[in-house]
Amino acid sequence: MIQLFMKRSGSPVIIPLNFPASHGAMTEAYSQLEQANRTGKTEIVEIKSVIANLPSYLGGLDPDSRTQLAQLNLLSSIIAKMDSRERNIYAGALDCSSINDLNDVIRVAEQVSDYILIPNVNSDVALGRYVAVAGQIQGDPRFPEAAWPYLDFAKIGAEYYAEHGGAYTYAGYVLLKRDAEFVREKTVKIRLDLSSSQAQASVSLPALKEELERVKKLLGIDCFAEAEITKVSFAVPNLNEYIPTTGVCLEDANELAWASWGDPSDQGEELDGRDLRRYESSIRGALLENQRPEEADRGLMYWYNKQDGVEAKVQSVVFEVEDRDGQLWGVAECKVIEELLPEEKETLAEYISGQAADGWGEGFEQCPIELDKGELYVSLWNVGDWSIQTEVERFSPDAQTRLPDLCWSVLPSDGTLICIKRGESGYYPHP
Repeated sequence: MIQLFMKRSGSPVIIPLNFPASHGAMTEAYSQLEQANRTGKTEIVEIKSVIANLPSYLGGLDPDSRTQLAQLNLLSSIIAKMDSRERNIYAGALDCSSINDLNDVIRVAEQVSDYILIPNVNSDVALGRYVAVAGQIQGDPRFPEAAWPYLDFAKIGAEYYAEHGGAYTYAGYVLLKRDAEFVREKTVKIRLDLSSSQAQASVSLPALKEELERVKKLLGIDCFAEAEITKVSFAVPNLNEYIPTTGVCLEDANELAWASWGDPSDQGEELDGRDLRRYESSIRGALLENQRPEEADRGLMYWYNKQDGVEAKVQSVVFEVEDRDGQLWGVAECKVIEELLPEEKETLAEYISGQAADGWGEGFEQCPIELDKGELYVSLWNVGDWSIQTEVERFSPDAQTRLPDLCWSVLPSDGTLICIKRGESGYYPHP
């Protein structure tokens, strides 16, 4: 995961050392350095890593420091557990964080789950287009569809970047989750800044139980009494003059926010796949209506800007619904012109999952589907029982006993999106 190429001053012999490294490997490497020159100072000739920009943050590394070598071993072990998406996020997180020493490099690696990757957004123009799409879907008056030909996407993206920070990487735009507020700003009633012994976080209220659990996980606490509320902000100006901001607890603040917006129990009835069958045509119509004009030919692949096998082989990806086995299924209909390699299938599944959870699907679930009696909100992803599989993997006769090559699912404990691969133990987290 990290390679050090070292030499002793006055000697041309270069000794490589791969991390994570065992005690024996370190002893052998330094024994070879001793043989090359017993009195010279150990110098780092080059550093290589699967994280392309990591070497630039290790410039002050002292190869003779046992403490720093132990830290480097720890860092390499953390990176070894990351999947490709997390490594992309880590690269961006380094670039948008304040890095002063090796401790900061490790801290960011340990907090990769605090960041979000918006795939294929790697310039001000692409970010501006993403912000405008999200805003137009949500009815933001700044981005009417008729004005799209005249919008300066580069300026929109640059302004968003200046306000929220983050970093562009070849894989997309990386920023802290608490800064990725394309949607929530319109509905926030109260915002609390929290601090624990391990981290700081902001929470926007009203919030559902699942959202609060994610904040606890971020802070490393079991209950909010273990965290300090450092700041209370209200959406309504001067509301702090009427509501005390000292001695407040998060649970009370959340109840107040729900009282001003409506109790979550009054927000409607949750329906499962069986219940949704009777709304199949309405949902399909909404999916079609939610498509942008530029998605007409390739659907979600319009937003996929990588020049790789997926881009070349997948002609289009469109979200659909299908009534099958007694319930309504969400479907990502993929038109493929050439067989995908296993790693390309993984990349495509990851891209579709990201669009369902954080991209296209996030905008879709904010849009009400008008019914004869009331409104219907449909999410293409949830924090409960969720996975993504091919049609053969899911509906073949032995689907219940045969594991697919790759499956996306969620942890029941906290709703974290994970990747499970056949033939491998454990799972890969998906931030």
